[in-house]
Amino acid sequence: MLRYLITSLALFFCCITVHADNPDETLSRLIAADQYDQAVKDIEHFPGSHLHELITRARAQALWNEPTWQKLLHYKKNLLGGYTSQVDGSDFFNATTGKTNPQAEMEATLARFFSTAPVVPTTLPPQCRFIARYQWLKQKLEFDVSRMPNDRCVPFEELRDALQPEAITIIFPSAHPNSPSSMFGHTFARIDRQGQVRETRMLDFTINYAAQVDSQSTFVYAVKGLTGGFQGRFNVLPYHLKLREYVQMENRDLWEYRLNLTPQQVEIILQHAYELIPTYFDYYFFTENCAYHLLSLLEVAIPDLDLTDEFKGWTIPVDTLKLLDKKHGLVASVTYHPSSKAVIESRRAALSTQENILATQAYQQGTTSIEMPLKTLPPERQAAVLDLAFDYLRYDKIRNAAAIGSDLTPVERSMLLTRSKIKVRSDPPQIPQPTTRPDQGHDTSRFTVAAGISNNSGFTQLGWRAAYHDFMDPSPGYAWNSKLDFFNTELRYHDDTQSTEVHKFTVIDILSLEPRDNFFKHISWNATLGWKNRAIGNQRHGALVMEGGPGLAYEIPFLQRSLAYGLLQMGGEYSNQYNNNAIATAGFLGGLLLKINTAWTAHLEINTRHSIGSYELDLRQIALKQSIILNKEVSLTIELSHIQSMGHEYLEASGGLYIYF
Repeated sequence: MLRYLITSLALFFCCITVHADNPDETLSRLIAADQYDQAVKDIEHFPGSHLHELITRARAQALWNEPTWQKLLHYKKNLLGGYTSQVDGSDFFNATTGKTNPQAEMEATLARFFSTAPVVPTTLPPQCRFIARYQWLKQKLEFDVSRMPNDRCVPFEELRDALQPEAITIIFPSAHPNSPSSMFGHTFARIDRQGQVRETRMLDFTINYAAQVDSQSTFVYAVKGLTGGFQGRFNVLPYHLKLREYVQMENRDLWEYRLNLTPQQVEIILQHAYELIPTYFDYYFFTENCAYHLLSLLEVAIPDLDLTDEFKGWTIPVDTLKLLDKKHGLVASVTYHPSSKAVIESRRAALSTQENILATQAYQQGTTSIEMPLKTLPPERQAAVLDLAFDYLRYDKIRNAAAIGSDLTPVERSMLLTRSKIKVRSDPPQIPQPTTRPDQGHDTSRFTVAAGISNNSGFTQLGWRAAYHDFMDPSPGYAWNSKLDFFNTELRYHDDTQSTEVHKFTVIDILSLEPRDNFFKHISWNATLGWKNRAIGNQRHGALVMEGGPGLAYEIPFLQRSLAYGLLQMGGEYSNQYNNNAIATAGFLGGLLLKINTAWTAHLEINTRHSIGSYELDLRQIALKQSIILNKEVSLTIELSHIQSMGHEYLEASGGLYIYF
């Protein structure tokens, strides 16, 4: 405390005696004491300094209003008409009011560029810690570097030399509903080195933004993800690690969108990423997520485009790809890479039933267990069986290991030795690119208009969904066996009572149906949170519903893209219609999902709900839903339902249109 008081008094007296001391020495003392705001405030006392010249030029140009500066600091207009930066790490700012004052931050930053003291928590001097800002201001204000500290940033130069950046590619791993953090898909950037080809892309590095998750609890994850409870940080990782994570461990196809950017634009993106790595943003699952801040990174290279302003309420990764390609023409080319699961499924499809049995047996028990039946096959079929068995082994090893090395297990070594004796070359299966890319699928928001009849009483229904996709939507570009809706609202007008009700309001509704077989042991699951207005006995009332649970799904033999599934459901409901307002529930969710062709989907669903410990809810419903795709923007839907509730029966039929936008 005494030391702080002495320092403050010394600074005070140095400032009031500025005319008695050497002005350059006084300015140097202020900067050495990290008093950048004070140095700017007293700048008129230092007219001969280079800092005075730079601040004068900046003020003459009102440079803090330039789009590039606004984007380098991630400023957004606030409700009061001022600015607030979306960066939440205080170490990112040099002025005490830097988070909300672009001018003060620019001038304090200029002052700090005359210091060589490391910017904590890094060991980097200011010109290096804020390298993108430094290089941009240096160009705009024409720094006289002979009157400033050394402006080389050796760590960044070494990084750039190692990366040899030539281009930026946006990577989109397809949606992965079995992972709550990736249910919308994900985007990150790859830094493409000079002379890169398809075979060497694994040697590149990526720029990735993600939440720093500190809990394994799904509930805690959901709450923190929705409320900004996690820190979101940028990091640089080798691309081969991301490939292993997405393609080999999570069974996600990868799509690569190479961008039309100049070398200068690639350079400033790399500089700004270097600035962002030490700091953090508050992470919001629906808004300030991976896709949003990847756009904020790109904006510094294209300051005339307000990419992030296109997303006010939520940011869906696939929608950002549509923005970059369709609206702004920034995508130069697109490349598809299938997942390990897709490769395995392609190999399985090329084998007979008996050959698949042999491959599975070799994977489970080793090659000696199939030695005799294998010899009865032609050499090319023996090779195909062993190739699939080895793919099984490698997939299982990578999926379950924290790290994957070059060492072979005894089973792998034995299998490769057996395979080497078969003098047949087998190339990897050629998996064609899907005809519809993720960014070419239907738009994620949806408007619904429908009409129907419920127990001889007509109704009209309007609906709006914020995002994303369900079984009845056009499947090209999306996972056909998963459903993810959030903020789905349905209003229903009843003819008999001439009243309007909120028929349904879904905060989030997930149903992931991953088919299970003798190798892929997937668990399907469901989770729902929202408001439902439904028949209970001979009345209708609304309740807040939270439920979900695990289950199994299986492909139906001889029918392509078809599933039979069953899931257990546990949850609870809250309504003033229940005796104690809240009840615990248990039930079953099952059905058949049939993608009859690219335009026609049928879904038979059985849904039961029962209150636990009381007779307040006894609901059974069977519904047949059908969807006919008219085009990518419009679907025709038909639904028939039979409902039994507390001894009462209801029949309901409706038809309508889904309109995507």
